This record gives sequence, C-alpha cells and structure tokens, in this order.
Amino acid sequence: MKKLFYLIVALMLVPALVACGATAAGQPSEQPSEPPVEVTQSPAVVTDEPVVVNTPTPDTGIVALDAILDEINNDAQPGSAGSSLKAAVIAADMLNWASGNEMSDDEVRQATIDWLSPKGNDELVEFSRKIDDVYTAYQTLISKDSEGLMSDAGLDYEVGQWGYEPYSSIETIVEVVGLPEY
Repeated sequence: MKKLFYLIVALMLVPALVACGATAAGQPSEQPSEPPVEVTQSPAVVTDEPVVVNTPTPDTGIVALDAILDEINNDAQPGSAGSSLKAAVIAADMLNWASGNEMSDDEVRQATIDWLSPKGNDELVEFSRKIDDVYTAYQTLISKDSEGLMSDAGLDYEVGQWGYEPYSSIETIVEVVGLPEY
C-alpha cells in the first residue's frame, strides 16, 4: 500500500517538475539542454483495501461565523429606510448563532480577523458602520424593551429568549471590528 502511495505521489510530481522547467516559446534557454529523462512506471498493485483520503473540512463554527459576517456585510444598509428593522433581523440571526456557539473568544477573534483581513480600508469602514446598526439592535433584543423592535421587524421570538446578558462572542466580534465614532 505504501509503495502504491509513493508511486502515485511520484507520478503526480512529474508534470509539476516538467512545467517548472518549461520556457516561453521563442526564448532561448539559459541552461544547456540535457537529454530527456525516461520515466518508467511499474504496474499498479490492486488491493481490496479502501483508500481513505482525509480532506480537511472547515470548522462548522467558523463557517457559521463567516455566514453571519457575510450577512451583516451584504444585508445591513445603514442610513436607508427600514435599516433598523433589517438590522434587528440580522441581530436575531447573530444571537441564534451566539447562543449555540461553541468557539472560544480567541477562536472568534481569530476567525473575525481572518474574515476582515482581505478587506480594503473603505470596506472596513463601511462594515464598521453596518455592524454598529446591528449591534444597536442586538443590545435592544437582549433588553426587556425588545418587544416593540421584534414586533416591528416581524420577528417571532419571545422577549428574553436570548437572556438579558451580553454574549461574549458577539462582544468579541464588535471589539475586533471596532465601532465608528460619531
């Protein structure tokens, strides 16, 4: 089985090595050409053992966090009509995520940094404005005065469903992003 694995790996590396040594058409090679190397292939060994390929899967917590951050980025529209109601819907989704989140605050911090890192400065400023609206709605949803916002936004949740204490995972996200100063 090991021999078969090494054979397959070796055969996969041959095209990569050949491609690395190629030069553009019409350009002279700086190195003298060497005689071609002949690659011989030994017959493959067939076994009844299943081949197990371990492909890394993204952590479901990170995938869910990325989905929440994407929702904020794509759906929140600060300053537009109905933006506070849309922010309430997003905040409810974020609370549902946070209530089942099993990631540590350090993992949330790193995943948020990873999500933000490819963004440009203008995108980061805009995202900060968006999360500010969502954070305001989140604070209302975890208060005893949430009934009006939930009703206006069409949310079908009970007052106090998420408790009345801040969620450290949401607070960590907001800390990493930073809220705009007005």
